[in-house]
Amino acid sequence: MPVFIKITESFVLSTTKDKDMAPEYKKPIVARFKKVKPDTINLNLQDDYKDVSSIGFKCGPQNKVSGDLIMNIVGKNIEVNCDAIFKINIRSQHKEKFLSNKGVWTFSKLQEGDFGDDLIGDVVKGLTVKKYKQKNRFGTFDLVSFIMPNIKTGSKKSDLK
Repeated sequence: MPVFIKITESFVLSTTKDKDMAPEYKKPIVARFKKVKPDTINLNLQDDYKDVSSIGFKCGPQNKVSGDLIMNIVGKNIEVNCDAIFKINIRSQHKEKFLSNKGVWTFSKLQEGDFGDDLIGDVVKGLTVKKYKQKNRFGTFDLVSFIMPNIKTGSKKSDLK
C-alpha cells in the first residue's frame, strides 16, 4: 500500500561519542563514510521520542520520487541535505498512524541502499536533540533521540506540495 513522505531537513553528523558502540562506529565518521558510501536515510516514527517501539522507514534513491538527497563531507563531519519526496510501501496496520501526522519522527542512521552497511553518528547541528534516561532490568541508560520536525506525509504525492 503506497504512501508518500516529504523530508525537508539539513543536519550535520559527527563521529559518535557513545562508549557502548561497536568499534567500527567509534572510528572517524569521514573514513567510514568513504568506505560505506551511504545514500539512504533511516528514520523512525514513534508515539514519543522516548518510546521503545517504533516503525522504521528507509528513504533513498531506491524510493525517491522527486527532489534531492545529498550527503557531503564537510571537514570532519558529514552534512546531509534532504528536500525530497519518497514513496513508501507500508503495511495496512501502520497506514493510519503514518498519515495522521501525529507522533515523532526520529533520525536513526545513514545506510548504503536497502541492505548495505550503515553509518552511525551524533547529530551536532540541524535536528532537535533530546537526551533522556531509560530504565530497564539491566539498569538506567543515557539515551539520545534526534528529532526530525520537518516531515510531512500523504496518501498521494500531490498532498505534499
